[in-house]
Amino acid sequence: MTFYTTHIDAAETLGLYGSDAQVYFALAYLAKHQPWRGSYRELARLSRCGKSKNTARATVELLIKRGLLVQTDEGLSVVKNRTEAVNNRTQAVNNRTNLKESNKENINNINKNSLSVCDTTARTDGQTDFLFETFWKNYSAVGGMRKYKRACVSVWKKMPENWRALAAERAKEHAAERNPYWWLKDEDFLRVDGGAQAAAEKPHWLSGVEQDDCLRGGIALAVCKNPETGLFGTVTKSDAEKFGLAIKRTL
Repeated sequence: MTFYTTHIDAAETLGLYGSDAQVYFALAYLAKHQPWRGSYRELARLSRCGKSKNTARATVELLIKRGLLVQTDEGLSVVKNRTEAVNNRTQAVNNRTNLKESNKENINNINKNSLSVCDTTARTDGQTDFLFETFWKNYSAVGGMRKYKRACVSVWKKMPENWRALAAERAKEHAAERNPYWWLKDEDFLRVDGGAQAAAEKPHWLSGVEQDDCLRGGIALAVCKNPETGLFGTVTKSDAEKFGLAIKRTL
C-alpha cells in the first residue's frame, strides 16, 4: 500500500495522468541504476501505455519537454529529485508562456503598410491562395525543395490569417538550405530574424503526429538509427540523405 500511495502522491505532485504516469514510473524503475536505452516498442509493452511505439515516443517527448525526463547519449533518465522535476516543469510552462507572448508581440509589431498583400487575407479563398503563392515566390525554393510545396500548403491552411501574412513577408529571410515545410511547421517566421539563424545542425526526429502530417503532404520518410541514442526513429528522407544516416526502410 505504501508503494501505491507513494506513486499516487508523486503523480499528483508532478501532474501526471494516464500514459504519462505509466511511462514515467516505468522509466523510474528501468533507469534506476543507469540510463535506459531500450526501444519505444519495448517501453510501450513494459509501461502498458498502449500497443503502439508511437504512443511511447510521444509520451517520452512530452515528459522531456516538461523537465521530467532527460535524454543523453547514454539513454533516458528520470529526474529523481521531485523538487527539481517540479521546478523543471514550472520553468517549461513559463518558457512556453513567454514564447507565446513574444510571438504575439512580433505579430503586433508588423507594419501594416509593409506588406501590400495583407488586405487579401480578409477576402476570398482565391486571394488567400495568392498570398501563399507570394510566400512561395519569396521563399524561392530551389532544387529538391520544390517538391515540398504541397506539404507546405497543408500547413498553410491551418495557420491563422495574420501568421500567413507574416510568413509571406519574411520568407526571404530564411536560413540557407532550410526546408520550407519545416520553416512553416516550426514557425521560424515568428522569430525576429525570420529564422535566419535556425538552420538545422542535426536531423529532426519526427513524432507520430509529424509523421502523419508528412505522409499526408507527400513527403518521403525514412526509418534510421539515431547515432546519438542507438534507437531507431523516423526522419524525412532528405534529412537522412543530408546527414548521412543509414536508412533501414523508407515510408
